[in-house]
Amino acid sequence: MGIQIQLYTPQHASAVADMWNESRDNWGGASSLKTTEQVLIEEANSDSMFVFLAVDGERVVGYCSICEYREDTGALYVALLNVVPDYHGQKVGKMLVLESVQKTIDLGWPRLDLYTWTGNTKAVPLYKKCGFFWEDREDTTHLMNFIPTVLATEAIQDYFKEADWYQDCIREIVVKPDGRKENDYDYYEYVWKHTEQNLRVEFERRGRGLRLIETDDYLLTATVPNLDLVFGSSYPITYEIVNKTGKSLDVSFEGMDNQNIAFDYKEEVTVTDRAVLTGTFFVGPVQEEQSVWRTHPCVTTNVLINGKKALFQTGINPKFPALIKPVLPGNIQYTNKDAVLYLDMENNFAEDAVFTFKLPPSSLIHLGQYEYSLSFSRHERRSIPIAYHLLKHGFYEAELEITAQLSDRQVVFHKRLGIPFAGIGAQLAGECDDCWIIANGKHTVKLKKLDNELILGSPTLHEPTIIFYPKIGKPYSSEFSKKRAEKVEFFVDGGGIGIEATYLSNDYKSIELRVYTLLFADGTIRNWYEVQNLSEDMASSDLSLLHPIYQVLHRSILPYKGQCMVMDHSEGQDFNDWDANLVSENWLFARGNQSSPRGICWSNAHKLQFQGWHLTLESELGVIAPLQTVTTEPIYLSIGGFDDWQEFRAFALQQSAPEESLPRLVQPVELEVNERNPFIGSSEDAVLTLSENKKQHFEGEIRASLHHNGLSVSEAHIYREDQRMNHVSYTIPMPNSISTEVPIVASIDAKFMTHSKQLNQVLFPVHKTLIQVEQHTQSGKDVLTADNGLIHIQASADFSPSIFSMKYKEHEWLHSEFPDLVAKSWWNPWIGGIAGTCSQLPVPARLKESFNVEAATLTDSMQNVWQGLMTRQHIAQHKRYKGLTMEQYYLMLPGVPVLAYTAKIEQNTGTYFDNIAWFTNMFFKLAEDKSQGWFKTIAPNGQELTYFDQGKEIEAKENSAYAYGSNERQEMLQIVTDESSMQYTGYNNKDVVVLTTNQLLNMRSGDTLFTQPIFYVFTDQLLEDNALANLKAIRFGN
Repeated sequence: MGIQIQLYTPQHASAVADMWNESRDNWGGASSLKTTEQVLIEEANSDSMFVFLAVDGERVVGYCSICEYREDTGALYVALLNVVPDYHGQKVGKMLVLESVQKTIDLGWPRLDLYTWTGNTKAVPLYKKCGFFWEDREDTTHLMNFIPTVLATEAIQDYFKEADWYQDCIREIVVKPDGRKENDYDYYEYVWKHTEQNLRVEFERRGRGLRLIETDDYLLTATVPNLDLVFGSSYPITYEIVNKTGKSLDVSFEGMDNQNIAFDYKEEVTVTDRAVLTGTFFVGPVQEEQSVWRTHPCVTTNVLINGKKALFQTGINPKFPALIKPVLPGNIQYTNKDAVLYLDMENNFAEDAVFTFKLPPSSLIHLGQYEYSLSFSRHERRSIPIAYHLLKHGFYEAELEITAQLSDRQVVFHKRLGIPFAGIGAQLAGECDDCWIIANGKHTVKLKKLDNELILGSPTLHEPTIIFYPKIGKPYSSEFSKKRAEKVEFFVDGGGIGIEATYLSNDYKSIELRVYTLLFADGTIRNWYEVQNLSEDMASSDLSLLHPIYQVLHRSILPYKGQCMVMDHSEGQDFNDWDANLVSENWLFARGNQSSPRGICWSNAHKLQFQGWHLTLESELGVIAPLQTVTTEPIYLSIGGFDDWQEFRAFALQQSAPEESLPRLVQPVELEVNERNPFIGSSEDAVLTLSENKKQHFEGEIRASLHHNGLSVSEAHIYREDQRMNHVSYTIPMPNSISTEVPIVASIDAKFMTHSKQLNQVLFPVHKTLIQVEQHTQSGKDVLTADNGLIHIQASADFSPSIFSMKYKEHEWLHSEFPDLVAKSWWNPWIGGIAGTCSQLPVPARLKESFNVEAATLTDSMQNVWQGLMTRQHIAQHKRYKGLTMEQYYLMLPGVPVLAYTAKIEQNTGTYFDNIAWFTNMFFKLAEDKSQGWFKTIAPNGQELTYFDQGKEIEAKENSAYAYGSNERQEMLQIVTDESSMQYTGYNNKDVVVLTTNQLLNMRSGDTLFTQPIFYVFTDQLLEDNALANLKAIRFGN
């Protein structure tokens, strides 16, 4: 049967998904995979009128979707065209394009357009052979096909009763933009020759209309001398008729008004040889500059040639007498300060002109000059500085009456100016040339007039978040991409300033759509919709509303499969990489770097979908009753309103405070070792599992290794994409002669087709020996000790609720004056060591309460059994904290160079703990010679910082990994914890070296929780922070 063209149905979805996956090289070699479900969703939500498939047996080998053209009127649009690579050269693309042209003809549309990327030159010959012209533009690659207009033109239809428009077309195919240029016009020419009969027609680029017909019998042309025409004047159009037969040729012309062009013209003529006629049309005022994306106003003429019709249309570019654009430097303006704004002006006349205007006074600003008379040479462009003094923030609006004095006449025209003078604490709203704008402080929302996009902006936002025009369906309509709002109004509500835009649907009769956007001062935006049935009849169908939104995924956190995907690098920054059905919570957050942090959250009533480079949120409206209004649940967007993802997540989930236990952070490609347990028996095999969380498969070589003390054991495999592997495991035996003093680094080194990647996780070998806990007397006080063979800790119930000693290989690491309580630096008494306490519960108050020290055992979240010491203290006297019990645990595993610290808080004070700070102070003794000590941390820019213990006061606030050491020792002490919910302060002076962590407690009376653990890791080399993720994830008790 060969290849057949069929219309898409849902039964084709699986084969279409396969087609897209086979065709990724056609589209830049994308690595993500399309699924059947994704195709079903995309096609159901598409605004395509038709989707043609090229089908060979059961296989879909080509795809072509046709929509109404979103950027212009009067055309259909090839939205997507694709042929699988192994069918290139088999005329599949031609079949699909010709089917699309024929469908456009059958439906009576005058034109078919398409876009492609500039580098897709290999497709250009196909498009041109099928009747497309490549428009000469710098901003895009746009092609237009006028064959439907040709075949619908009565005056030349008889020619195509015999001729074939495709086979008989004579055209030189050159891979460059088309068009014959004449007086700034571009003319596109079709030529046909069938047997001995000839036909030539020309179309004009801006008006997208016919302007020349030449047959063997006659030539008829319409010519406007100049493209750019200043409104307010009349201009000529010339018709030339050449009769080639010698027989009489009857031609009549009737002008038609079009947009701002008035053309009252009628003429009938009988031509035996040649005739030239001239008509006059008037160009009326326009409200804004003409968009290159849209069909221009046309000088339109109904022509009858021997009684047969042809519609001639020549576009013009209507111009203001002068282009005037206000420019206000900066995003924030300041009151009571002299400043300068600019009016960029351009004389659009082809002669010298003097422009006179007066800027109206305003309560907002005082201008240095109000009246202007400015001389411009022909087409001169100049920026006019205007000094001003801002009295108060607001929106300056002015309707200027401008007089242009020419050599022989005056032209008066009007120009609206809209200038937002934004400032901190100020709300303002108004209309500019190309948009409506609201501002609240430094944040803005702009509603573009051209395409109804909402642009959410901020001074530090390099790439804005965009809410695209909404779509009503199903099937979804793109009518609001080019439909101007019926009205736009501003409102103030709840501390925010808002914009309301009202639209009437043509595709869904009697349906009115109102779009509300409310902007708050912190950059939070609430966006929602009202859809009303204006008729007294039930809506004709079950309606839904689709809101497309663009936000970059760079540095994003995406809740996915119950975890949080962290996109630190370029991986995963395409929405096609992810399955929207696996997004497990209702938010998305992009962390700031050189730009403001931003987030999106939605309600459970919204259905999330990912479509290419943007996301969409779908709201079901149902069948709307007569005169009923349906209001969607709001969407919230944040531009700089939330500093971190935890805070934004709490907002999205409507939590008063972030949860104590947050979803685990994972990378798009994740290495799992030992089932995420960082501790492993010294004789056990290690299982390394590499998982691809995106919709991709492994392609390349993957090597799994264990590294320990200079020894390595590894295993490597090569994977092909057609093996469809996104989850691979390796069982690697431990290297010989394991030393528990040195951690093992489990590594994956991957050399994929597109990039290389290394992932590491640290494993700590565990001995089978026991933790030794003993009691003895030291300096007249009872002391309890615990020893795991490497670390030795001590605490005393006769001294303080803390450990006062921690030795590693006989070197003391804690600073304390045990057995004495002394005054030191800022503390009196000072206990040193490691201990935690609540804010406003200082050491003197704690020492008034009883406490004890005992041996302790705890099992962590990975079922590791820890042993060590515990101090227990019940507060019975302190007024604020009476009823509070604190158990502080200092725990070890056999032979492992790690001490874990956590505290169990039993809150029975009869009050609520609202962000009560839990401080843990760690006083270190780094060296016998104090000047040899140091500590390291990481600055926000990634630079490693080293501070020396020279007895000078130092305070470090970096919230990253800290490591302490000295020049006297080989080993260092690395502090490991989950920094996302912990604040660090490192402090040195002549008396102490202390690290303090701060964790906030939110607890009801009667609650019990364990604080986030802090791990003290002894190591000869600084361990990679990312390789300690499994250790950071360990929790106790909760």
